[in-house]
Amino acid sequence: MSAKGLLFAVAMVASYMLAERLTPTVYLADTQPPIALGDSIPKAFGKWHIDPASESLLINPSTAAFLKTVYTDNLSRTYINDAGDRVMLAIAYGRAQADGHTVHFPEICYPAQGFKILSSTADHVSTRQRDIAVTRLVTQRSDRTEPITYWVEVGDQVISNNISGKLVRLRYGFKGVIPDGLLFRVSTIGPDTSQAWIAQNQFIRDLLNSVSPATAKRLAGTHNDAYRATEIY
Repeated sequence: MSAKGLLFAVAMVASYMLAERLTPTVYLADTQPPIALGDSIPKAFGKWHIDPASESLLINPSTAAFLKTVYTDNLSRTYINDAGDRVMLAIAYGRAQADGHTVHFPEICYPAQGFKILSSTADHVSTRQRDIAVTRLVTQRSDRTEPITYWVEVGDQVISNNISGKLVRLRYGFKGVIPDGLLFRVSTIGPDTSQAWIAQNQFIRDLLNSVSPATAKRLAGTHNDAYRATEIY
């Protein structure tokens, strides 16, 4: 074999070995307790309970089929409190975050349903667990205005867009790990965004305070702040 052919063969073997080494084989989800959203999220907590009028609403069959292809588990409920505030909660969990099977951002899903995104701002919600980096959206379809607060996690990090999600997946990939992902979204209906953010913030805090520490840790993310002992209301 010529020197050129030998060099090519060595390069091919090295590329194969590198690819084998960098191919993730361990699921991060398998190293943690399993998540079961329906059991983990209470139907009533604090001053909130499921809105009886929302329980009869059925999800579109095509939408349900699509969700099963992307997410391992998902939960959608509408809660109401004693003051009549209604908050729509959606949590979607995916066991494996890989190209083609990643958590979908509301900036993509809502326009696909005919909504316009009027504004998008970065913010945070202070909770007992940690300060959570969130995105606030104001969306509108016809005469319906829907303010949204959400965050997306890939593995142990809250991400702000698909690019940062790819970087986190790469970081896990170099360790041979396939990360999981989670979308936490709350929304209300009405044009008063100031009141919407207040109600949504309180709902998030009340929910995280009502679940087990392990569930709160999964929902709130763990990438930068240790749990704080002080209560924030």
